Amino acid sequence: MLRSKWLKEGDANYKKKIINNCVKSRGSRNSLKTLRVNDGWVTSLFDFRKAVVEFLNNHVEANTWERPKLDEVLFDRLSNEENDALIAPFSMLEIEAVFRDNDGNKSPESDGSNFAFAEFWYLLRMR
Repeated sequence: MLRSKWLKEGDANYKKKIINNCVKSRGSRNSLKTLRVNDGWVTSLFDFRKAVVEFLNNHVEANTWERPKLDEVLFDRLSNEENDALIAPFSMLEIEAVFRDNDGNKSPESDGSNFAFAEFWYLLRMR
């Protein structure tokens, strides 16, 4: 009823009343007034907090497990040549291949600069 009256009359007080009622009802729906612990109910704020902290402490302590070990797992190792290839600077042929093989409208990062712009910039610098 308040909403329809507010829509007709457009009074700012009705708008505030509607918003306040919505906030109050949302707060009461999202709040916990009691908590069941074992066979009883907890209603006071102090006991409520105590029960939550105790539950979380028991939950963390109860899940002790042994971490897996990687002692017997064999990992492939890179040769010195492969390692040097990983840290070597890019050659101009590799850079040109990236521009040639990719669609110019796609952006590799979120800054919006796409390959077409980079290629245009590169060609301007070469002149």
